[in-house]
Amino acid sequence: MAKRGVGHWRKIILVGSLGIGVVGMLAGCRPVQRAPLITAVSPIKVSLAKPDDRAVVGVEDGRTFVEFFSPSGIGRADLTWTAEHPPVALVLRLHTKGLEGLTVTAGDTTVNASVASSPPHTVSAAMRTGTGTQEQALTPDSPTWIDITIVADQVAGEAIIPLRNGYFDAVIPPALVDGGQGRLTVQWIDFYR
Repeated sequence: MAKRGVGHWRKIILVGSLGIGVVGMLAGCRPVQRAPLITAVSPIKVSLAKPDDRAVVGVEDGRTFVEFFSPSGIGRADLTWTAEHPPVALVLRLHTKGLEGLTVTAGDTTVNASVASSPPHTVSAAMRTGTGTQEQALTPDSPTWIDITIVADQVAGEAIIPLRNGYFDAVIPPALVDGGQGRLTVQWIDFYR
């Protein structure tokens, strides 16, 4: 057996250390939550108002996800689908740093929802119908309530806004999906300026 010098063992230790470092980096880069599966034929068509915004439509476990990536934090999109293929369950996934304003318009019904930027990040919502300007406060048991959750890294069990690695999931209730008759308009703003 040939005698190996100290330099040979340093190379082995260096290569082994690099391998452990790469494995550690990959483990630390795991996503917050698995992204939805993307379908070959999208059940929903998305038209974005801003060229820098991006949308991805996918289906997972019978729920249709529309993921919005909005570098400016302010955007608008029209969602359309055919009467033959309405979404059974619709989730808007907003990759923004905050969500101080989410407006969903379905037919003549508009729901404005928001997530407080300071803990405990409460969700509030109000609705108006027709051409009226009078808003009616919504509660979580209202049929048009938009359930919003924060999916993000947490510090001491609490998500930190502005989000650095995360997103907001907004579950659109059937009353809005059905009321939109194949069309929803969505507007969002991360923080009021």
